[in-house]
Amino acid sequence: MNNRAFKYGDGAFETIRVGPKGAPLLPWHEQRLRRSLDQLGILAPKDFQLEQFIRLGETYRLRLTYWRAGGGLYTPEENGLAYALEEQPLQAAAFPWPKKGLRLGVYEEQPIAAGSLSFIKSISAQIYVMAAKYKQEAGFDDCILLNAWGHVVETIAANLWIRKGAQWATPALSEGAVAGVFRAYLLDLFAQEGVFVEQKALSLGDCLAADEIWLTNAVQGISWVRELEGKRYACSWAELWQPKLNEMLWGK
Repeated sequence: MNNRAFKYGDGAFETIRVGPKGAPLLPWHEQRLRRSLDQLGILAPKDFQLEQFIRLGETYRLRLTYWRAGGGLYTPEENGLAYALEEQPLQAAAFPWPKKGLRLGVYEEQPIAAGSLSFIKSISAQIYVMAAKYKQEAGFDDCILLNAWGHVVETIAANLWIRKGAQWATPALSEGAVAGVFRAYLLDLFAQEGVFVEQKALSLGDCLAADEIWLTNAVQGISWVRELEGKRYACSWAELWQPKLNEMLWGK
């Protein structure tokens, strides 16, 4: 079987929320795709664009999985692009609102390795699978993942943000976080709105001292955290921003 995705996890993926009028976050997906292909040394055809996979008039979740074509062992025989598409229907274009908020745990069995590849949404996802298994067994809604320095990196499928008063922060990509599409979009939008977000190393103590914690990704938008290690959190800014984002992106 000459499938390097199956044999070596030699690839990555994009998960795109599509509404009847298209995929408004597509430019940010395209940016991450290009950066990931460059870093992995996978050569895509010049006319390869995500836009060609977007079908109008329907609401669905599109996953593009891509990998290095050809065979070889660890050493590849070629560097061309192979890919597969999956679609899953969604009930509505607009991001859902988690009324109850999320109860977070902390997964400490295996740290995230920060480095030149950690920003990629890789198909080699064993840590995330094990963290999800721990979450399921412990009864949490999601789990924080840490790096080798004990700093907060992200959760199983989302980037993490904290608010203390009017101050916002999110883990820097150098801490090992995936370069989330919605993270990039929100950073651009907040900059336009005059909201400063500090990208830095965050500790669990910083999270426990926060007034509000957000988890974000391109499929769910904003999910607010209700509880972490017994601490209860507000959702005042999330309640304000999720409808605003739905109006801006989806006209809802």
